[in-house]
Amino acid sequence: MRLTLTLGLCAASISLSLSGVALAQPQDAPRTDAPRKESKKQPWKQARGTFSFEGLKASVEVDRAEGRAEVALAKPGERAATPQTLTLSPDLIQQLDLAISRAQVVRWAPILPTSKEALIKRLQAKLAAKGYATEPSGAFDEATQAAVEKFQKDQFLEVKGWADEATRKRLGIFPAGGGFEVDSKSVRGRRIEGVLGVIARSAQLGREPIRHQVSGRVLPTSGREVELRPAGSEQGLVVGFLHAGYEKATSLLREGTFELLTWKGEREGQDRHLIARIYVEATPESQPQDAALGQPLEVVALAEVPTRTLDSDSARGLRTVGGAALVVRDAEGRKGRIDHPAALRSTRLPGATSALTGLGKIR
Repeated sequence: MRLTLTLGLCAASISLSLSGVALAQPQDAPRTDAPRKESKKQPWKQARGTFSFEGLKASVEVDRAEGRAEVALAKPGERAATPQTLTLSPDLIQQLDLAISRAQVVRWAPILPTSKEALIKRLQAKLAAKGYATEPSGAFDEATQAAVEKFQKDQFLEVKGWADEATRKRLGIFPAGGGFEVDSKSVRGRRIEGVLGVIARSAQLGREPIRHQVSGRVLPTSGREVELRPAGSEQGLVVGFLHAGYEKATSLLREGTFELLTWKGEREGQDRHLIARIYVEATPESQPQDAALGQPLEVVALAEVPTRTLDSDSARGLRTVGGAALVVRDAEGRKGRIDHPAALRSTRLPGATSALTGLGKIR
């Protein structure tokens, strides 16, 4: 018996599922003459961050309306030099807009006598470094309470005897992944740290970087670098990372597409390069979990997943998942996981090139 189906343009909603990610085509919306209200979200005004940058302590403050950033760099234990001012391009502001939109608000837990030993030790160490008599015992004793009270009094803070958010900020005891503020709200996120790192490097060199999309193989080298080598080429580019977390992630990759930042030097061979982002494309063999096939996926983290066996379907049968995996994110911000990174392939992005011509080789 033959069955014929006719699909019109105004058919009901059709749901497509790609490896666990459901994409739906919505029904046609009814016409209306009523004006549509658009929500106008006010952009952020000021952003600041304190973080480690190539062995230095970097403090970055950005004024969005002025399109300007001030960057102060200092060696550990030394006073920061005079801040350097950098005028930001619209592209760099747009990168910071995206990073802030994806940042997470950080909760500042108070440091109390009942807090964890490691957190109390951090408090005691910070107080001792500022000249307040405490021992890093991990116990919130009377000496620690007295030191906290004296610090709060000296800094014109409310004297409480324990470290609240204002005291933690003044001492520089940031939450995990913290150290960044947007309009007085504490946030965290690898992307915002990365963009502020680009701003710090640009202020240091006096120019913003040029962005390249480079596809190639990954050859691990010693230290915190990899060699990017185009297919069929014997010459590659040895380059470091904007994010330290990329070091372990690239150890699992055979190839990929990389957003490469290049600060042009005044002379040949003085260019500086950093890998800012890594993009891959999932295949059925890479066993993606909640990650769509056929589109660029940004590598955001490395994860360790418990190994287990799944009964997927009759075509693929039993499969083992787990172990070292990559956490990826698609263009719409949805996260997924790649359980077999070695089976990934390089993805094509607009403007990507398979050549490294003119970029030079650095160490």
